[in-house]
Amino acid sequence: MKSLLLFSFLFIISFPLYAQIVAPSLDPSTSSELPSVASWRYSNTAAVSYSSGKIKAEEGGVTEDSTSTMTGVMLGLNFDGLGIEGSSFNPKMKGPGENTMDVTRNTVLLGYLFGDLFSIGIGQRTTTLSIERSDSTMTLDMDGEETEQIASATLRIAEVLFLSAGINNIKETGHVKITIPSMPSMNADVDLEEMSYMQTIFGVGILSGNPGDFQFKAEISMISSPEKVEEASSSSKMTNTTQKSDTSTGVVEVKTGPYFLGVSSTTKTEAKLTMSNPDDNEAEKVTTTTMIGVGYLMEEGLLVSISSGTEIETEKKDSGDAKTTDNSYAISIGYSF
Repeated sequence: MKSLLLFSFLFIISFPLYAQIVAPSLDPSTSSELPSVASWRYSNTAAVSYSSGKIKAEEGGVTEDSTSTMTGVMLGLNFDGLGIEGSSFNPKMKGPGENTMDVTRNTVLLGYLFGDLFSIGIGQRTTTLSIERSDSTMTLDMDGEETEQIASATLRIAEVLFLSAGINNIKETGHVKITIPSMPSMNADVDLEEMSYMQTIFGVGILSGNPGDFQFKAEISMISSPEKVEEASSSSKMTNTTQKSDTSTGVVEVKTGPYFLGVSSTTKTEAKLTMSNPDDNEAEKVTTTTMIGVGYLMEEGLLVSISSGTEIETEKKDSGDAKTTDNSYAISIGYSF
């Protein structure tokens, strides 16, 4: 059975639109992905965001349409090198029919800057989800929780070059209830086996210029996760799995005065996972995400940005490819002080 938490992100464009792994974004309303990056932010910021998207899933000549929305809040503070970030995002998906998905992701990051060259940080992220799927043949209720404990370090070299690395210890739990009126023997009301694994994160970037003047930032990063299988230990449990994956991201941002432009591109490759039960095999997947955003961002005062993103997932099954496309638009409004 596919990991519940990975399933939840199948249709959701990245939570923070330009999640920063190597160095802080030129848009202060953007969250950091690694806690050590939080200590390098230029200003204190509070912001809210909203996004809306349309999803199309295609497989075997059948097309299903869904919609997604996401609300978010973030607060970023820097007290002379002590960086604190907190954020909460709530993506929701509806369709096809009455199917729904509700996700909440809460993050707290703490980073400390030593001098002007090196920072370390720790953080925790908790994601909960609820999925309800129903049609004429079956009903499915799924609930899950993912807890991430993150540690990272960031080094600045020659004033403009940044190197960041981190580890992320992930723990997943969940519960599944399946009801099939025509086949009662297939009904299930079970817990997923608890699963833990370690993710590694590395990136390099360039950040030049001073706030208020022309600034340029570019970074590339890689996140790697191992394959993990937790087989069901009893009839009251369900096997939990995650596929080996590598996620590469490139981000370019420019800012002159209050005017901001940012683009990013992400490719995630998930390797084929073969289970002891062939019916549970997970196919190879490739997901590409491209985003572009513009903003009017005052050094102290109003922050407004809008963006659009497209995410395409292709699942390479023996019976033919399955494709899911999500097109979304977002707006963020905040205040820098």
